[in-house]
Amino acid sequence: MSYKKNWVLTGLLILVILFLNLFTFSRLYSTSNRTRDMLEIAKPLSMKDNEGIELEDLQFLDGTVGSANIVCLGEQTHFDAKTLHVKRLIVEYLHKKLGLDVVLYESSLYDMWQIDKQGVDINPSFGVYRFWWDNQESANLWHYYKQENEKDTPIRLGGFDISLSGEVPDSIRKQKIEAYLARKHIKINSLDGLRPVLGAMSRYFSPYYAKKIPSGEKAKIIAQFETLISMIENKGLETLEDSIYVNFFSNIKDRYKSVWSYEKAGTSQRMQTRDSLMAENVKWLLKNVYPGKKAILWTSNLHALYGQGNGSLPSFRSMGAHLKSHFGSSLYNIVFTSYARKDSRGSLIRKLSKQSIERVLHD
Repeated sequence: MSYKKNWVLTGLLILVILFLNLFTFSRLYSTSNRTRDMLEIAKPLSMKDNEGIELEDLQFLDGTVGSANIVCLGEQTHFDAKTLHVKRLIVEYLHKKLGLDVVLYESSLYDMWQIDKQGVDINPSFGVYRFWWDNQESANLWHYYKQENEKDTPIRLGGFDISLSGEVPDSIRKQKIEAYLARKHIKINSLDGLRPVLGAMSRYFSPYYAKKIPSGEKAKIIAQFETLISMIENKGLETLEDSIYVNFFSNIKDRYKSVWSYEKAGTSQRMQTRDSLMAENVKWLLKNVYPGKKAILWTSNLHALYGQGNGSLPSFRSMGAHLKSHFGSSLYNIVFTSYARKDSRGSLIRKLSKQSIERVLHD
């Protein structure tokens, strides 16, 4: 399935330098002078409906990305075909020209670790969210991964989300978990609250299902996750697999606590928990799994930008803010934005306001 008919950039797709805070664009660029300043910084790319861009068009990245070891690629929406197309080209360019050979997705740390072990036989549905593989634009990128993994220039893949993302039956995950615990000679018969969860992990993320779980049982599940983590640590973290499982169980435990404590999605508290822990996962992965590697982070604008808060989430501190504080100039962000959506008749709908940066560029 392709989303090319759904979204349009109306001739321009802008790669926006991150230090321009998206949360305050309408305020910062309300005057002609500031608009002019922004246009001097932004890089317009011609993207007509039937035309694309080539890798050569991205040579300006040599100077803008510079010596950054981490490049974060955001997106305004998960269903913008042209954004996915250009992000794919940027990944190829950064890999071929600038030596970035790790791509970390906003997807499950555990599921993507399983993907990375597949080598040339990559099945993205096992690791990333559907909107990053079930369309032609993304399919081209996954073909590139497979192609490069057959050469001497492989791309390592990983994930930093604290939830589950792969379309893998919970029963399969349970089998892998049980096989790992058996290799570690860890028995969990006494963890009677946890054992049912391991076979239905996805279900427990549902706020609807969570309402049916007594508070005492929820507390027991969290406590037994902590017990399981301690059991693994007491055996010694001898391999990367050991550390992956410790992080995985810790992520799931914290995600459950967040979903159960703040049932409404999009609240500042729930978002804050997820973004802070995703940032910790990125730091841990780059230090322990991909040491010395240059990486691309594939995510959304909300998580990439490092401005603090906005109108609806004033206390929210994004993953990007956490990472910028830690990595400084080693982190470089590129985010994408769109002016409007095109309906089935080809008319522009859901246009952004007259004071938005997108409207300024469109006009």
